Amino acid sequence: YIVYSKLTPTVYTHVKDDHGIILTIRYLSIPRRRRSTAQELWEAILTEFAHQNDISFAYPTYRWYSRALEGPARPPIAGDDSKIDELVDQLNTLNDALLAKATRNGAVHRPDEGR
Repeated sequence: YIVYSKLTPTVYTHVKDDHGIILTIRYLSIPRRRRSTAQELWEAILTEFAHQNDISFAYPTYRWYSRALEGPARPPIAGDDSKIDELVDQLNTLNDALLAKATRNGAVHRPDEGR
């Protein structure tokens, strides 16, 4: 078994991949109450965070910019709507693929998927 000389509760911090800070908490609890104790502790911490206007939660996000859809306005090209429609379809396909990849990686939660 492992013997620790210092058993005081503490919080360790770690910067995670430019996304934010990971908090790891060390504390003693009754073994059969570990899950409920952890739940109560994290709920109290999150409640306190909610009261702080200068704290925001960080998480990986993707921002896809479409110059064709969001860029500077250009006058329409007469008789060339099919190219624009094709481009919009390609952009939508790419956006769907990126969103699917981000969802698989756990970076995006789609409400319609029911986690």
